[in-house]
Amino acid sequence: MLMAVTIFVAACQKLGVDVEDVTLRPERPEKGLLSATGAGRIPTDIQGIPRVYINTPSKRGVQGIDSKRNYDANVNEWTTDCTIEIHVTTLAGKDSICYSAKGMKIRGRGNSTWTHYYRKRPYNIKLDKKADLLGTGKTKRYLLLANWMDRTLLRNDVALEAARRTSLEWTPSGTFVELYVDGDRRYNYWLGEKINVEETHFMADYLYSLDVSNPLKTNFITRYGIWNKGKKAGKIPVELEYPDLDDFPDAVEPAKEALYQLEELLYKGDWGPFVDADSFCDWFLVYELTGNAEPNHPKSVNMYIRGGVLYAGPAWDFDFGTFIPDINNGLLVNQNAVYYKQLLRAPSFRERLKKRWSVLKPRFQTLPAYVDQRADLIRESEEDNHMRFPCYPNPLSTDRDANGVYTRMINYDEQMTFQEAVDRLKFAITQRIEQLDELISAL
Repeated sequence: MLMAVTIFVAACQKLGVDVEDVTLRPERPEKGLLSATGAGRIPTDIQGIPRVYINTPSKRGVQGIDSKRNYDANVNEWTTDCTIEIHVTTLAGKDSICYSAKGMKIRGRGNSTWTHYYRKRPYNIKLDKKADLLGTGKTKRYLLLANWMDRTLLRNDVALEAARRTSLEWTPSGTFVELYVDGDRRYNYWLGEKINVEETHFMADYLYSLDVSNPLKTNFITRYGIWNKGKKAGKIPVELEYPDLDDFPDAVEPAKEALYQLEELLYKGDWGPFVDADSFCDWFLVYELTGNAEPNHPKSVNMYIRGGVLYAGPAWDFDFGTFIPDINNGLLVNQNAVYYKQLLRAPSFRERLKKRWSVLKPRFQTLPAYVDQRADLIRESEEDNHMRFPCYPNPLSTDRDANGVYTRMINYDEQMTFQEAVDRLKFAITQRIEQLDELISAL
């Protein structure tokens, strides 16, 4: 397949072809759209939320992580030989252990979420044996998100639920928990699946993370990508997430060449057969719904190649500057982001995008009810969490008010009550759907 792509690219370069419309890949059948969140080994017919107990060999927290404010989450080593138990309270009021294992590993994760709020940090965990904690398939790799900058604690969870209602092949699932490490209560976390290529998630030849925020993890640089003032830009740092370079140290060059060839097709030829239009449409609509403009930087943007075809996703990272009413003056925020300027030049892609919006809109319209369900689930946990870890002032904020004074806010609900922030999030969804109705139809 890649040889054929190379020949086609060469022909396009020789002829100087700059195709504005393409013949898209056929639409894929819709997948089952029921949310899988929390439906598995961790039961849902319980009181409150599960409690996760992790114990390290030293009994003093995660070695080298909790004790060091400036510890680098990107290069840290695993704390090994840990134990993990997940407890729930049944409807009858009985404490029950629904999962227990030894040999677990834990380490820090994240960029801004790691370095700027060291009191409540996110973690990666790796089980000794695969387990299906969430009813989504067995895997070893899970994570614990702190959601420290989100007043509602719900932004990531709700955005990923929106993504699960699309045609994207796979979206991480998770559930809210109370975390304890060596007996120390860490309060509310989101226990979820780590983005990973495996049979229970999705299959790929190569999985890429495009992210300008972490040059230390860069494996190569894109040739194209975002647009700036009407001109092609790019040079986006790429980390190869799959294959694992520990197991396949020579995978970078073929992975880079595969992406480069598809980039050339995007900018110089008929890319229709080699780009999964449905995934790029649905991924775009999820990010527009949430108001997530990070693909413009880009940050936390995932794409993968399978069988010579480029797919968008999985979706990830929605706690920063999302679900804000009147965000970006009611405009589309990602038209120039990560290949989309080129994709949107094609009338056929714009028509597919409009069709996908007509399918997804009614699914998104019921998200406010989902928000209410999740808010009720964490209400008691959230109160304790907010008293211990208030999200205001936010050290990441560079926003200033009309007088030039720093607001110290990111999502602008930091000083609201929990219910006020939840109601505002729901209003942002409803308002954005109305805006997208006009914006997408006008393309």
